[in-house]
Amino acid sequence: AHQIFTDATRREAFVGCVPSGAADPCVRSFLGRFGERAFRRPLSGDELDRWQLVVTNIEASLRDVWTGLELATAGLLQS
Repeated sequence: AHQIFTDATRREAFVGCVPSGAADPCVRSFLGRFGERAFRRPLSGDELDRWQLVVTNIEASLRDVWTGLELATAGLLQS
């Protein structure tokens, strides 16, 4: 996750959009698509909300949505 998210071109290609913040629909869309690939099934609404909250909390503390997405991606892979 870190290797992809440290390169702007790669992370934008991976996410498929450029989010303006954690509340941007792009974030939830990415989490849903990536979560489905990682878990090999669609994420439940509660799971999607939990990963969205990770991005929101990280963005609130660091003011960086990309770091939130990176950590949520790493978390999804580890789950």
